Amino acid sequence: MKTLLSEGFVPVIGCISWSEDHGLLNINADTLASALASALKCETLYLVTGAGGVLNESHSRLDNLDQVQFHEGSKDGWISEGMIPKLQHGFEALEHNVGEVIICAPTDLSSKKGTQLQLTN
Repeated sequence: MKTLLSEGFVPVIGCISWSEDHGLLNINADTLASALASALKCETLYLVTGAGGVLNESHSRLDNLDQVQFHEGSKDGWISEGMIPKLQHGFEALEHNVGEVIICAPTDLSSKKGTQLQLTN
């Protein structure tokens, strides 16, 4: 993996696993991406969403989000559903030495637009 990355390749890794009891299993892509980024000590982890980032109560994209805001937004309901595990995994990656985590749209991958996560001091 490190060799591919150092040569400028972007590996594409499927999130499929296998269980004898259940057959093929779809693993949450954010779980896998966060674990890989942490293991590789990546500079940047992009977690992609159709929303283009984390949206506030007014449905405007936030430029930054810290853990306190995340917990408040989850409690107040403006952060919900699939965004909750995406953010949990993003903050875990930051805690495990990933340089930065950006929640963005697929079209924003090269521009670093989106919501940058920040650990609360």
